[in-house]
Amino acid sequence: MAGLQSVYIRKRNQRGGDPELRQLNSLRKAYGAPNGPELLIFGDSAMWWTNSADTRRQPLPKLVMEGLGGDWRFQSLVGALYGPRIVGAYLSALDHAVSRPEVVVVPLAVRTTTTLSLQHPSFSHELESEAIAAIVAEGATETEGLPRPPKNALEEYDRLPAPSLFGARRTVGELRLIISATPETAWQKAVRLRHLLDFYNAEKLTPESLGIQLIADFGKRLAANNLPTVAYIPPVNHPLLKAMLGEGALAHLTANADLIEQTFLEATNGLGRVANAVVACDREHFGDPVHLNYEGRSILASAIVDAVREVRSVAGSPGPADPRVNP
Repeated sequence: MAGLQSVYIRKRNQRGGDPELRQLNSLRKAYGAPNGPELLIFGDSAMWWTNSADTRRQPLPKLVMEGLGGDWRFQSLVGALYGPRIVGAYLSALDHAVSRPEVVVVPLAVRTTTTLSLQHPSFSHELESEAIAAIVAEGATETEGLPRPPKNALEEYDRLPAPSLFGARRTVGELRLIISATPETAWQKAVRLRHLLDFYNAEKLTPESLGIQLIADFGKRLAANNLPTVAYIPPVNHPLLKAMLGEGALAHLTANADLIEQTFLEATNGLGRVANAVVACDREHFGDPVHLNYEGRSILASAIVDAVREVRSVAGSPGPADPRVNP
C-alpha cells in the first residue's frame, strides 16, 4: 500500500467522533478505576454479526458471559476484521491504566491473517492502528480525526493478483466485481459463492507470511506484558468450502489454522491459549455462507469459555465458580 502513509483523508463519524476512538475511550474508562472488568473481549464479525433470519440474536460476548457465569464482568471492543494490528494498538492503553483485565480474548481469523486482507486499504486497520498507538503514547484524548485511506486507494488494491484454490487467474478487482454482483440465477449464485470462498481462503500461510509474523509479534508483546490471553479462530463453513473448492480445500484450511494456533502458542510462552474452532461447525450452524447463527455462536462461545477458564487457572486466579459444575 505504497503512499497510504503520507496521503489520507480524515473522516468523522456522524455519531460524534471516530468509532475506534470511542472504543479506545471506553477501554480507558473501564480500566481507569482500580477494579476493572476481569475479561476484555475483542471481536470481529463472528463475535457480533447476527443474521436477520436468526430468531435468537444474542452476540457472542453475551453467550461467553452466560457460559462463564459467576461474578465475571467484561468490556468488549468489536469491529469488522479486527486482528493483531488494531487489537495491539488498543492494548497499549493498558500500559497507562490503573487496573488490567485478568484475561484478554482476541480474534485470529484465518481470513484476517491473509496478505490480501492485510493489504486492504480500510480493513487492514493499518493507518488507524498507528494513529491509536500514537494517541495512547501521547496521552491524548481525541475523539475524531483518525487517518483514513484516500478514495482512490482501492485502485492499487484492485490490481493485485489473487490466489486461487482452483487455478483461476484474476485480480482482486475482478474478484470484487464478482462478489459484489447480484446473481439472477442459481448458476450465477453458485459461481459468486465459489469465488467468494476462494477469495477468503485460498492463500497458503507460511511462517514468512505477513499475517503470521504479525501474530508472532503480537503474542510476544502479550507475553512481555504478562497478559493471559485466549485467541479464538472462528469457524469456517468447511462443508461448503469443500463442496465448492474440492477435497483439498479442507486440508488447506486446517493447515492454515494450525499454523496460526502454533504461532500464537509459541509466541505467548505459556500465557496464551487458542480456541481453534475453525472446523467446529457444520453447514447448518451458519446464517449465511460466512457468519454463524445462534447455534454456531454457542459452539464458538463454549470453546472460548473453556479456554478462558484454563488460562485463568494457569495464571493463578481460579475465578468465579463454573455454573456448569454442581458443588
